[in-house]
Amino acid sequence: MSARIILVRHGRSGHVHTGWIDAAGLQRWRDAYDAAGLAPGELPPPALRRLATQAGVVVASDLPRARASAELLVPGVEIATSALLREVDQPSPPLGNARAPLAVWALASARYAHWSAWTLIDRRPSGS
Repeated sequence: MSARIILVRHGRSGHVHTGWIDAAGLQRWRDAYDAAGLAPGELPPPALRRLATQAGVVVASDLPRARASAELLVPGVEIATSALLREVDQPSPPLGNARAPLAVWALASARYAHWSAWTLIDRRPSGS
């Protein structure tokens, strides 16, 4: 019998933000987003729940939203959690006190992370 690994993203966050924020506000948003549980009414699809009942092991990130999603997916089943399954933190771009909507910060952070990674690769010692 072959083993299968099925990856499932957690449900929507209960943390909602509107308006413009600066770099410090972006970090506060990230902290609140990670600490929040699920949005009200979030439920996994029935087909996914049926599939999950066949799992030998259920593993989730240790963040509240991921744990809550896993508990709704397989009620009463022990869930292994690990911080290693968290999303990778993206660095905030050094934009000082600039203010922008969250979507702009998300795009700027992704671009900055991409640029930062290439900058680090370009600085490798020769022969690496």
